[in-house]
Amino acid sequence: QRLEETIDLKQLIQEEGPPPLDGIYDLRPLMHRIEKEGVLNVQELIQVYQTLVACARIKTFFITKRSHYPRLYQMVYSLNDLRDLRRRLASCLDEAGELADSASPLLRQLRRQVYALQQAIKDKLNSILNSPPHANILQEEYFTIRGNRYVVPVKAEARAKIPGIVHDSSVSGATIYIEPQELVDLNNRLRIASLDMEHETYRILRELSLLVADYIPEITNNLSILSHLDLTFSKARLSIMLSAHAPHINTQGKVRLLQVRHPS
Repeated sequence: QRLEETIDLKQLIQEEGPPPLDGIYDLRPLMHRIEKEGVLNVQELIQVYQTLVACARIKTFFITKRSHYPRLYQMVYSLNDLRDLRRRLASCLDEAGELADSASPLLRQLRRQVYALQQAIKDKLNSILNSPPHANILQEEYFTIRGNRYVVPVKAEARAKIPGIVHDSSVSGATIYIEPQELVDLNNRLRIASLDMEHETYRILRELSLLVADYIPEITNNLSILSHLDLTFSKARLSIMLSAHAPHINTQGKVRLLQVRHPS
């Protein structure tokens, strides 16, 4: 049976090109982790989604070849579609490899809030940087972040001229990084909103991980089928590379070797 599957796949490759096997990941370590109630990150969930998409694509591909290659179709017949899981993951993941705003209304709201606060802070910082009275106080005309707080670089000898909280200093001590007093409330609000966004992100990832966990048996079955298909594909490609031919099997236990050579 394995020889016949390899012969069929070899013929398919030679006549129509290789099957669409891209987008497949070995999800076994991830399945093992969520069995123990682990939480997958966004990139890992994307791997799950892309593998499920690949399963559906491969099954559809071999359905169209069913009349000519029934053995190959039987090989992938038991692939689980898992359409509901695919749709849920697709609605929560975006093309940039992040959680989509559509993952939850609260996540969308918090992201907008964080963005608005960041813009408000940057506007105030630009106003400070472009203020003539601060021209001789600031070490450079830029702002940066220290400890998740927006700060400005101030000359050490002039730090008393900008009221605020000192967060850091340069190695030489010539520059002090100060959070201006007028930004403290905005920075606080931004930090709270950012923490809320992190908590909502974790909640969504945990919810999606638990959803994937519900389908571990089906996903594991799919991985087994894909593994067998991948091995058969490798054997077929090696056969093509070596111009090899399948042996004829007999029931008498006889072996006849004609012009044989080692694959290496």
